[in-house]
Amino acid sequence: MVMKVFKSSWLAVMGLHLLSTGNGCIPYIKAEQRQIVTQLDREVIALKERNQRLSEQLEHCDDVSAPDAVYTELRQLLSETEAEVIREGSTTLLVVPGGLLFSPKSIRIRQEAAMVLDLLSVVLAKHQGRPVRVVGHVSNGSLSSQTRRKFPTHWELAAAQSAALVRHLVETHQLDASRFVVASRGSVEPVPESEGGERTFPDWRIHIYIDSTREQIGKPDDFDN
Repeated sequence: MVMKVFKSSWLAVMGLHLLSTGNGCIPYIKAEQRQIVTQLDREVIALKERNQRLSEQLEHCDDVSAPDAVYTELRQLLSETEAEVIREGSTTLLVVPGGLLFSPKSIRIRQEAAMVLDLLSVVLAKHQGRPVRVVGHVSNGSLSSQTRRKFPTHWELAAAQSAALVRHLVETHQLDASRFVVASRGSVEPVPESEGGERTFPDWRIHIYIDSTREQIGKPDDFDN
């Protein structure tokens, strides 16, 4: 439909231009015709821009196709939990509140997180080979001197918590360590106030990205080290 309108508008513009630049048959172009030409020129430009946007959207058609199985399964299994499942293109993002997983400034997995991690492990075990990136985020609160002896900055604390989560998944649920990457964003990416909800520490969370591809990622260092 867009291309048909574009073609007809373009032909109209060209026709009027030919009339105005003929072999002397029409010595001048009337004011009304100039206005029509100008208007059609604008419509052609607008249609070109519209066509470009549609072409860009078509390149990402897969993003709006049927949801990935990992996304669908996690949404169903974790719908009654504090975890949030988000679709980001071909990647499934699982956001788990830090307070569900750990006590403040701790890297010991809480018993209350067992159900969420058990269900997550079931899905990850079913879809073996999916690369998983675990990124720690913490609140920008001051660290006590005792905490700083273990974790000098928020970067180390967030990294340690994401690593502790991966280690739990690998050792407790026998998932392949080579599919995981551990990362930290420290406290540099706070949650916008409009999205914080009623959580006491909305910035404290773990992001678990599960890619839809089946390519293995680089094997991380031995978790026992």
